[in-house]
Amino acid sequence: MEDFRKQPAWVKVVILLGSAALIAILISILGLLNPGKEPLDECDFPVRVNCFSYDVSLGGIELGLQNGLGRDVIVKEITMLSYAMEGGECTTGEINRLFPNGKLDTFSLKGMDGGGCIYRETGRKMNRYEIEIVYGVKGTEDERIPRTAIGNLLTVPPVS
Repeated sequence: MEDFRKQPAWVKVVILLGSAALIAILISILGLLNPGKEPLDECDFPVRVNCFSYDVSLGGIELGLQNGLGRDVIVKEITMLSYAMEGGECTTGEINRLFPNGKLDTFSLKGMDGGGCIYRETGRKMNRYEIEIVYGVKGTEDERIPRTAIGNLLTVPPVS
């Protein structure tokens, strides 16, 4: 192997820049560039349903959604699953509520026993909730056939 000092200047520059880029990529992957920065809350769906608000409190969950599906739908039930809730699951129960296209609506979720949807302390900085919306498309022959939209909510624990 040849001595690095005997290489042409352009080879030295390419090697040094490549090494620096590799180190920067590794640092960013490991999250070392912003060690004090908290992760951001997020609520998203792969389909055109938008979270416009959410409130995870010690005693319940309020989920604000916008229908961007392009059609009026009938929301049959919304369920949230998480290790951060007593029993691991909260639901609206069967509601069969009209959710017009483009409109905003807020849904209250309760515990599976009908009581409050109780937050359980996890000791984590962020908690993940899986959101499942079961709905039918209004005004179609298959309105009664349930469709499902699954999304995620990542948020900080509620303040006690």
